[in-house]
Amino acid sequence: MLDKCFKIFLFCCLFIATEQAFATDIYGTFKTDANLKIYVSIEDDYITHQLRNISESNIEEDGTFHLSFQLPDSISKVYIKTFQHIFSLHVHAKGKYELKLEEAKDPLLLYNKQLLKISSLQESVPKINLEISNIDSLFDTFFSKHYLLMIHPRSIKLAADTFKLKLKEYIQNYNEYSKEYAHYTMASIDEASGYREKYFFKNYSSNPPIHNKGVYYAYINQHFKNYFELAITKSNFGDGKKMINEQHNSNDLLKKLQACDSLLSIDSLREYLMIEGLTKLYYNREYSKSSIEMMMRYIAFNSAYIQSKKATRNFISQIEKLTIGSKAPNFELVNQKLDSVKLSDFKGVMTYVCFTKFDNFDWQTHLPILERLQLLYEKRIHIAVITMGNDMKQMTALWQQKKYAENVLNGFDQLSLSEAYSLDIFPKYFLIDADGDILQNKLCSPIDGIEEIIKQYLKK
Repeated sequence: MLDKCFKIFLFCCLFIATEQAFATDIYGTFKTDANLKIYVSIEDDYITHQLRNISESNIEEDGTFHLSFQLPDSISKVYIKTFQHIFSLHVHAKGKYELKLEEAKDPLLLYNKQLLKISSLQESVPKINLEISNIDSLFDTFFSKHYLLMIHPRSIKLAADTFKLKLKEYIQNYNEYSKEYAHYTMASIDEASGYREKYFFKNYSSNPPIHNKGVYYAYINQHFKNYFELAITKSNFGDGKKMINEQHNSNDLLKKLQACDSLLSIDSLREYLMIEGLTKLYYNREYSKSSIEMMMRYIAFNSAYIQSKKATRNFISQIEKLTIGSKAPNFELVNQKLDSVKLSDFKGVMTYVCFTKFDNFDWQTHLPILERLQLLYEKRIHIAVITMGNDMKQMTALWQQKKYAENVLNGFDQLSLSEAYSLDIFPKYFLIDADGDILQNKLCSPIDGIEEIIKQYLKK
């Protein structure tokens, strides 16, 4: 009897756990990228704008794909990415979406990728994307009709008040997510209407939305643009530069901000604006990078707010990424013989990695030097050429003809590799030491005197 009760209890636990794990599904077609991979990402924070992959799948030969994933919130804005394209969608847990993708006629870029056009979309109730599209159309119509009034606060305020009444009536039966979206989109019009700061704090800044984190922080980033940088230069603040460069105490900075700005009373928002400001000042020569790094590390481990921890940890990850002495991101790719090759396979010898494409003219001019390096330092250095284009046949033919490198590796459609090595230009070179650490990350192409660096390293 006891055993039977235990089994029933276990079944109930499993049933509850299963019931709570709801998947969101996206079915679609994208014939342009057939036989490639497709990914789902969410924005991990709204300061570094880092995207985090939460799911991936293959696009079949006929262009169909199916993505299934779980969301961190009940409703989220997600980014659907392929190697060269990206589009966004508002999705909710347990939602099912069917869509057809096409390349845009007028290419726009986001995160160095061409934005895709959704030519058709079917979504389960609530139809959030339809509602968001309708709201965007209303705002587009308002801006196109009244853009000349934007420089006259009183005139735009009169038009805006009428628009607010129309908008409220139009969306009264919409989902709460869409209503929040409309509310924070309205902030851009209120910005031009000459309202006092107390109005913005009451209506926007002090009331973070339940769902629309992205549009909320977009408002915060715009409305409080350069807030921190201006605050620390005010006379009643003290020597802000000295506090950062010499004292590097984030708690003292927060207390100063609170004392100097009584309106900005929300601790989480004040800390967010400080992190955003420090992120910008990190690239200002007047401020100490090491001091800002120390402050960011402290916040990353001691902040009481998830958003602050995410932003600072992503910031630290970005500044440590691909720096000299850091561990080179590992990869596993296929070579010209269809053998699997890992970067870690080369441990014990220096590795010279080149990311390129077959038709890249600059890289082709480097080929004779690569051949020479291969001949001079055979067995002491491994040269790996990774093509990021869909051109493995041409690269293999060239390899057989020139024998300029031990391996040509196929990096095409490897989105994680492209992001790990920040491949924004080609060719891009990295010199990696025998322990797998980055030895050189800039000015290390064959025409930048890389041979001297190799000689010096091999003498050690």
